[in-house]
Amino acid sequence: DKLKRWFEATRFVELTCGVIEESGGQLVATTPTLSMAADSELSLEEKFQQGTGTNLLLSEFVNDGVLQSLRQRIASLARALELAGFARIDGFYDRQNDELLIIEVNTLCAMTEATVFYTQVLDTFGWSPPEALAHIARVGMARGERPAAATASARPDTAGA
Repeated sequence: DKLKRWFEATRFVELTCGVIEESGGQLVATTPTLSMAADSELSLEEKFQQGTGTNLLLSEFVNDGVLQSLRQRIASLARALELAGFARIDGFYDRQNDELLIIEVNTLCAMTEATVFYTQVLDTFGWSPPEALAHIARVGMARGERPAAATASARPDTAGA
């Protein structure tokens, strides 16, 4: 098929991956999606068309081992950055060297009906958009109810600074 041939001929593919905090605080990376370009790389119009571009689940193009490895790397990055709630991580996947090159970590990603985030959580967790939003709200509210000592950051106190 044409899409699989395109993927096989492309060394660097642009990926978008959602990250969701589970109820216990564990961060889980969703199934990444790849951005399809009409030409050899994304044009400015394709890159910034507000979620209306062609995004395909990476699971359609790679085996489960590659998919799980990328998800684990993205989740590890999210933990290292101490992300919470939900986020979107964008990068390029170098298929030849099996490297993930991060270009953006967005902790306030758009949640409009056009976002590919909903496709990712549907594929990963089986959640509809309202279920995904309810989960994010539930986890955030539970985090706010934890004792202050349990949610204290390792960052220095900047109160009064």
